[in-house]
Amino acid sequence: MPPTPANNCALGANDPLSTVALITTRAGDAASKNEIADSTACKTSLLDLAAELQASIAEVLDSETLLSFRQVSRELEMNSNDAFLDRFFKKRRHLLTMQSMQVLVEISATPTFARHIQEIELMNFHIDRAFTHGKEISDWCCDEEVWSDKNSPVLFHDMLRSLARLGSSPVIKVNSFDERSLNLDDNIFHRNHIKDGHRRESESIYGLQNLRARARPLWALTGVQEALRLKSHHVTGVAQDFVLALADYPQVVRHLELGTNACSTTNSIVNLNRLARTHPAKLRLACANITTLQIGVHVSFWTATDLRLANHQTSVGLHLLHAAVNVTTLDISLRPSCDMRVIWAEVAHLNLRSMGFGECLGSYQALTEVLSQHQSTLEDLRLDKVRFSDAPSGPVRLLSWMGENLNLKQLSVYRCYALGAERGEHRFLLNGQDESSFVLVSDEHGTVSDKLKDVESWAYFQSSSEPFL
Repeated sequence: MPPTPANNCALGANDPLSTVALITTRAGDAASKNEIADSTACKTSLLDLAAELQASIAEVLDSETLLSFRQVSRELEMNSNDAFLDRFFKKRRHLLTMQSMQVLVEISATPTFARHIQEIELMNFHIDRAFTHGKEISDWCCDEEVWSDKNSPVLFHDMLRSLARLGSSPVIKVNSFDERSLNLDDNIFHRNHIKDGHRRESESIYGLQNLRARARPLWALTGVQEALRLKSHHVTGVAQDFVLALADYPQVVRHLELGTNACSTTNSIVNLNRLARTHPAKLRLACANITTLQIGVHVSFWTATDLRLANHQTSVGLHLLHAAVNVTTLDISLRPSCDMRVIWAEVAHLNLRSMGFGECLGSYQALTEVLSQHQSTLEDLRLDKVRFSDAPSGPVRLLSWMGENLNLKQLSVYRCYALGAERGEHRFLLNGQDESSFVLVSDEHGTVSDKLKDVESWAYFQSSSEPFL
């Protein structure tokens, strides 16, 4: 495909694949004709090497040199193609604008690119207009570029259909972020970073116009963006739309992560619950082949006591667990008000090899019942910031039970961090430095030696004078 003319590279061009076309077919201004001529001897010697060695050399070349070599030698291009594409698609983050999703759909429809996609993260940002000045809105918001709810199922459907046809099964992350304000001076999505091509850190997200206008390749394609979604008090049902589309192509996704970080609205949680009530069959189809399921719902402190939110959190977890019957790896983090006892009671039917629970409230008895049900198959265990409601001594009793009943040596991953009582009278931290060394640390009201007598039955305890933070 010939390079797209400069006048077609402007924002709003009709060919979203021109981003990819520019990256993969144009050497750029950095390599002049003289430089290409002077490097003939090097290219000839490279072509004399074995294909495996050519590919190894391609992995260590800088991006501009690699792109130039691929332009002048078809054979070298074939031998270095995997290294080249992996470099550009190593990071796949897409803010949900219309152009970014169209580009992602085109990428997924191109086998040469799609087979290098290992993970797709779809990020949706809500920014409150009340905290954004008028000039900032005009700089960011282009109506024709902003993500539209009515188009999301169609684009998700197109992307999943392409991946299904290619037999790909990438990790899918669907995350919604609810931000009350946008600090354009410090935020990595600063418009000047987009326009000028500067990046403050490796995770910065570049704009579509920037990608089209710059001939030399970027180190990694970290996303395409021109406008954030600026709609007051509304978070789109991205997770709901994606799950609906996934119901038609359940074979595509085996690793699904659904997350929301909300501070003023919980619409994304409510939308998932509405989907479970209105389309239970589609939810079961979408989750049928999922073996790794991660659910993260984090809300800010001023909604922490909202009982309706706690009920919505619990319902989301229950609906997904009922649908994802083949899950072997489960990780749930529901902060801060969800009572995990209801969810723990529902995992008995799962054949779990890995489980992680964090940022939640539960009971010592309910958790030990879950662990005992899966102790023969359990390989990974992670408990982060779990609070116990049934007894102030819950953390110590749990650790003692684990030492007596679990074969800790069979666990390839073992982590317990910030286990505590509901009211905070006792706060214990357990840190695994390696498979056989663990340290129990109390809060400021006690010492390590004060608590060790409560866990004498645990065979793998070793005291330490070093504090764990």
